[in-house]
Amino acid sequence: MSKQTKLLVLLITVGMICCSSVMAASDFYKSFKSEYNSLLSSLSQKPPAEVAEISDFTYKKDIATFYFETGTIYLLRPTFGRPTTAVFLGKGHASIDVPAGVERNNLFSCSNDSLLEQDFEVCFIRMSDNFDTKLKEKFSFEASNFLWRDYNLSQQGEFFFKPVVMHGRDNLFELLRSAYERADDGYFWIDFNRYVYSFDPNRPEEVEISYEKEGGDITVTRGAVLQRKEKNRSKNSDMSNISYPTRFINRDAEITMGGMDGKVIDNARADISIELLDDSARFIDMYLHFHLKLDSVYYNGTPVDFHRRRDFTFFGIILPEYAHKGDSLNFTLFYHGKDFTTAIPFISDPFATTLGFKFNIRKEYNYLVPSKTEAVDVGSGRATFESRPPQKYSSFSFQPYVSGYDTVTIESNAGIPVHFIQSDYISKKNFQDYVPHDIFQPAVMGAFNFLSARFGTPPGVFELFIFPESSLTMPGFCDISQVHPMVDGTGSIEMDAAAALARQWFGTTTQPST
Repeated sequence: MSKQTKLLVLLITVGMICCSSVMAASDFYKSFKSEYNSLLSSLSQKPPAEVAEISDFTYKKDIATFYFETGTIYLLRPTFGRPTTAVFLGKGHASIDVPAGVERNNLFSCSNDSLLEQDFEVCFIRMSDNFDTKLKEKFSFEASNFLWRDYNLSQQGEFFFKPVVMHGRDNLFELLRSAYERADDGYFWIDFNRYVYSFDPNRPEEVEISYEKEGGDITVTRGAVLQRKEKNRSKNSDMSNISYPTRFINRDAEITMGGMDGKVIDNARADISIELLDDSARFIDMYLHFHLKLDSVYYNGTPVDFHRRRDFTFFGIILPEYAHKGDSLNFTLFYHGKDFTTAIPFISDPFATTLGFKFNIRKEYNYLVPSKTEAVDVGSGRATFESRPPQKYSSFSFQPYVSGYDTVTIESNAGIPVHFIQSDYISKKNFQDYVPHDIFQPAVMGAFNFLSARFGTPPGVFELFIFPESSLTMPGFCDISQVHPMVDGTGSIEMDAAAALARQWFGTTTQPST
């Protein structure tokens, strides 16, 4: 191929990429982005506002009742002709009745209060429901400006609402998607004292009560999380009966790995099919580690818009039209970056599915991936292997290790091979709290034999890898650190081994209770 031909191919390729980006920037997304940015505008510059003196006003939002005894309220940041922010200064009271005992206990654990009755003098609200129309039915508002002194009193709520890296979802995205429909049961978020109460109709569990545990926290701690009252799921036994908006049908990925330590995803393509369980939707929620850059999203072979902040795991896909219950939504996502712990996008539904992977790696790299095939040399110092684990996953991780490792295999009482990946780096020379092999391995085997004697063999696990460094624990693969403070000769290694191994039977979120 001549230099001119190569240049032409390169220019056509770049042009196609640029065209894809342009094609994805629809008029709807341009409007969405503009409205999103306007919701970020600072309230410190005396912005236009509607203001009223109010008294004896009660507003109910699912399990919460807010009583505004007397004071001044501002309405700000209009979107589609209606305000999305409210600031109240005066005397008020919040009463929230958490129906489920387990959620009252959770709230008590973070706030030392399970029966929430709070007087307040300042509250900060972000909404896309009927809060503004209810106010205007009873009170007359005048055009004004938001005063600087009142901004100073309300900026705590402004701070906690703004998207930060520790938020699981993008509050502004959730507010705006609800604003397009502006239903009476739309988005409502209120900060008062050290509490945040929020209702989001697009969350699987619509109601959340959070608390600022320590002064100066950059985010609030979720206390009670439950479903809206009308679903009538108030018993402890009902808490896990959750209606999710989407469910995976199929996920396959092709991943090219690189980097000096084999931990960089040079590029990846994921083909994902999702069933819509809600009545209808135009916005689809997904998650991908924020260190991974999402390059483009295709829907049924056509590029579509998506919204993602650089520091968020969450991203929202914007469909070109509404999809309806039972529809199969087919996406292709392209991404890359310096994190591999979430190798494939996932959704909020923890329902697990089978996965298929094809890896392209440098020949000298090693990876712990369940059910991997033998690597095939494809030339240029690279190889490929595939993996289609019999286990099902919601999110998926794997572990690279390049050199300096040995493997010791011990057979369990149940006949399952347990492979200990031993690192030269993890040694007494490098770590004061190093646990030697003659303590580490019996502790792990003791925990595994104890559990398998009572629960049988783990579902679908016919061999087990024990990796001594920090990563995720998943079926067929356990991270059990070999560096522990020593107490009475063994310290906490038995507890950590038991907790990690229990996840083989009970799932990745299993934690010890004592």
